[in-house]
Amino acid sequence: MDFVDKYVSCGRDGTFRLWNGADLRHYKTIQLGSSWITDAIYMPNTRKLVFTTADRAISYYDANRGSFELTGRLYASGGMGVPQCMTLVTNEAGEQLVYGDSKGAAIMLLCGSREWPARDLISTEEHQDYIYIHQDHQDWVSQISWVPEIGLVSASLDATLKVYDFVRERVINTCTHHSKAVHGFVWCRAYSMFASCGQERDVILWQGNTMRKVGDLTGHTASVSHIALDERLNHVFTLSVDKVIKVWDLRNHKCLQTLTEDDWRRTEESKPNCLMYDAVHRRCVTAVSKPYVWVHKMVAQDRTGHMDPIRAGLFNSIFGVIVTVDEGGTVCVWDLMTGTREGRFTRSQGDSRITTACFDRNQRRLLTAANDGTVSMWNFNNGSLLRQYKHEEEQLEVTTVDYAADEKRHADSVYAAGWNGKVFVWDDMDTPSGVVTEYRTFEGHREDILAMAALPQRHLLATGDYEGRINVYHLFTGERRTSLFHRAERYESSVERLCWLLPPSRARSLAGTTTGSISGSISTSIGNGFATLAASGGISGGGGGGGDVTAGFDGGGPCLLISFGGDGLMRVWLIGATGKLLATLPAAQGRLDVVSACAISPEHDHLVAGDTSGHIRVWDLRGGVRTGSMQACRDSFRPRAHWLAHNSGISGLSVVPERGIIVAASKDCNASLWDLDGCMVGILGEHSWQLERRKTWQDSKGEKRRPPLAETDNLYLADITGDSDTAAGEDGGE
Repeated sequence: MDFVDKYVSCGRDGTFRLWNGADLRHYKTIQLGSSWITDAIYMPNTRKLVFTTADRAISYYDANRGSFELTGRLYASGGMGVPQCMTLVTNEAGEQLVYGDSKGAAIMLLCGSREWPARDLISTEEHQDYIYIHQDHQDWVSQISWVPEIGLVSASLDATLKVYDFVRERVINTCTHHSKAVHGFVWCRAYSMFASCGQERDVILWQGNTMRKVGDLTGHTASVSHIALDERLNHVFTLSVDKVIKVWDLRNHKCLQTLTEDDWRRTEESKPNCLMYDAVHRRCVTAVSKPYVWVHKMVAQDRTGHMDPIRAGLFNSIFGVIVTVDEGGTVCVWDLMTGTREGRFTRSQGDSRITTACFDRNQRRLLTAANDGTVSMWNFNNGSLLRQYKHEEEQLEVTTVDYAADEKRHADSVYAAGWNGKVFVWDDMDTPSGVVTEYRTFEGHREDILAMAALPQRHLLATGDYEGRINVYHLFTGERRTSLFHRAERYESSVERLCWLLPPSRARSLAGTTTGSISGSISTSIGNGFATLAASGGISGGGGGGGDVTAGFDGGGPCLLISFGGDGLMRVWLIGATGKLLATLPAAQGRLDVVSACAISPEHDHLVAGDTSGHIRVWDLRGGVRTGSMQACRDSFRPRAHWLAHNSGISGLSVVPERGIIVAASKDCNASLWDLDGCMVGILGEHSWQLERRKTWQDSKGEKRRPPLAETDNLYLADITGDSDTAAGEDGGE
């Protein structure tokens, strides 16, 4: 318990003991009863200690005054099982206690902390003490945990883990990677991954959203009974039944340290029964009859420079370097030609985390945004904070940020959007305080904005939100030009990423080669110069704008907008006076994956997308994009390469001009370089190379390139061959 700096240990004799966190001295012993204590949990909002025991009792103790007095007790009644494990489900309304029992049920309690004298739980039409969340397990529930990003997760001795969604009110996923009983699991938010242990000797790693197995932690020679996680370093601690402790690195799935009986100072403490990780004191705690601590120290600094998931990997053409930014606020500068690190700075964000980043127009300053609503500008060479941009509305997460120049007004603007459902626009100006507070907003969304892409050449800004709405604004006035919509199943209609495709002036000379047409006024525009389209300037990171390349582009007529949806599909839209859906193509690998990053090559001839399972897909657009028919448009996106680049999701992409090199940033804390065919140059911070000499690359011929993971059936790929989606994108102009 952090607020009193105490450890709580529970015994089979029906007692629980309190120990000082500083010196591990015994503080107090309290007799709960005579039954075996099965689990304990601390409720921080009410400052209650809750215990479950083998006699089916649920007991509440007041920890607020340090007296630890019994304030309430309930008993599971009738045919209910023995409570085995507990978790707290927290939301705006408060915290609710949920427990798993010996009959495979997950039950939410609606009372208890003030129930005295003790009584049985009852459930009638007039009074309800509990709710059955689900009863899908066939054996004891060994662990239950509330993971806000995923749902209510429960593990059982029936060899399964189940994920319950409170919105859909049902179990939505089942993990079946274990062949024997599951004893426990931990959730690693940095990698969006679970590590689960059980009667088998291996710890299994699997993705929380897709249930896809990522790997194994192999090394124990007996069943693994307990597992814990250090979220700061993403290290996993495991305890097996033969009393061996192992420390694992989730980044590379390697064992860092093994503790056996020979490593203990006192033999009587060398056979621990349980294990936990204390994040406050940064130590691993084990216990036999009293707590024993192992101080957690870093022997060597991580060479990559990043200890948190990377949110952006940006190529800077002015300085010829790569800039990577992670959630914790660490910015690293890398030499493109050799892969060596040239600079690094860290700016503490407190409890907040960086969500996205981009360069300014001249690529000399770095813009970052965070989940607490802050937008900041930095000198990425020395880490100096140059400017901050603030608004007066609720400080919610910013998901995307961009920078654009208004040549007519001779003014530059910063654009940020996120959970407020608005686009905030600040003029980039000097202020005495270094804080820009004058802003305007673009409105028109009802849900969280997830993606944004600017097209300065046409003065357009596209934004996409969670419900599937795409709004196209005038970049500088905020006038809404048109609205488009994704048509998909509920929870899969979201717009995840956006980027623009704009035709170069040479497209006019190719107009006569087009076959097919689109009826109405749009066909005339296409026939006059849009028979063939090629990609515009680079879009990188979280789907931001595409730089300021203006030479060689046609000044008018329609252009193409590419959107990536929550259903894993890519949609191609023709944007003129209104918007029209031209084609739909598969983009993410699996049915539960989505595209999490996209980029356009500066040569306007390739489109690159990365998904949440770590795949990169490259389309060849050197033949242009034909818009004469839906099939012709699909055929224009010729697949060039598709491979598994990282074990976790791709969070940022950039393409180096004239070299065909892809910079891929990932949630696994790594950034890697590839060519357009999937040949690996190396990982920044781990490998070194001479870019001009392919022999120095890690995989110059693509022989070690990992193929895409087995694709699960995508329920919505069947729609690709039909025209039913075409009308879904049009909006009569709201």
